[in-house]
Amino acid sequence: MLLILLQVNRNNSHLSLAAIALDTCGSIVKTSRDISNFLNHQESSLFEKLNNTDMSIVALLAGGDTELAGTVTDAVSHLEVAVLAPQAGGPPSQRKRYAPYPLQLAPSNAVRAACVLALLHHLQWHCFSVIYHQDAVEYEDMFRYVEKHAASSLQLELTSGIPIPLASANVSSLLRSSLRMLISQKAEGTRVVVLMLPRERVELIFRVIKVLEQEGQIAPGEFTWIMLGSEESINYRY
Repeated sequence: MLLILLQVNRNNSHLSLAAIALDTCGSIVKTSRDISNFLNHQESSLFEKLNNTDMSIVALLAGGDTELAGTVTDAVSHLEVAVLAPQAGGPPSQRKRYAPYPLQLAPSNAVRAACVLALLHHLQWHCFSVIYHQDAVEYEDMFRYVEKHAASSLQLELTSGIPIPLASANVSSLLRSSLRMLISQKAEGTRVVVLMLPRERVELIFRVIKVLEQEGQIAPGEFTWIMLGSEESINYRY
């Protein structure tokens, strides 16, 4: 993003862009606090300072999922500043209903779920399972789409949908039990597993798989994994 700003500034003599970066650490609570501190500076409002200069806030770029981006849009709604949400793909019920609406640049959950179904159909993996993050917004929304369309399909069969609660006390144990349940399913094709999980959960499930492989409970290559947006986890695993 900073390189793009630099390029814009070099190619335009009438416009100069700058950025203020806040690291949310993926936390909704920290995002709310940082945005509040940003808008209510200790001594004087940052926006009042800007109003006394030739500068103005053009937009806010909210990284992270729909809930995280929603925290930003709610906090700055009264300023009528555009909010860009390049990773938010949540359902319409989770998007702002009042102007200025966030600009969603990522494919919606429905589009991503439809792509997964199209991939399964193309590869003729007619039976599959899903392990999903029970967050009621991003991953669960995608799972409900898959569940609904698989139920009405004559070619695709969802053999099991395993939820991972949002605030589970022992996630490793839960993932271990989930994998053992998948191992016990003997039907051909159920070794295809779609992971609708955040990156840290994907990394954790691969660590659990390593342990199960060492214990001889899973053979290498026994499962085929389909992941959404967890490219780093492939390097972690292999």
